[in-house]
Amino acid sequence: MTQTQHTHKDWYVSGNEFQSMIISEQTGDTIAVCYSPQKGAETAQANAEFIVRACNSYDDMLNACEAAVRFILAQGKTDTSTYIFLSEIIQKARGEV
Repeated sequence: MTQTQHTHKDWYVSGNEFQSMIISEQTGDTIAVCYSPQKGAETAQANAEFIVRACNSYDDMLNACEAAVRFILAQGKTDTSTYIFLSEIIQKARGEV
């Protein structure tokens, strides 16, 4: 079974006349819209920018964690708190927990 893939990065944020923030991909297609009617447009913008930063850096951060785990494994130090923490983060990032 083939798993559906997310749209390619780099995503970006733009506003519209309805005080919402639009998250789009490079082609301009909309990925998501962030509203914050109770807290206002500034909160919607902050939320959208946070989502975009997290998504755009996801692959690089996951790769860095995996490289660190490989280094720790090569050292034979799998009983360290750093190894355990990184392993848990990697599982969380992959949606395995």
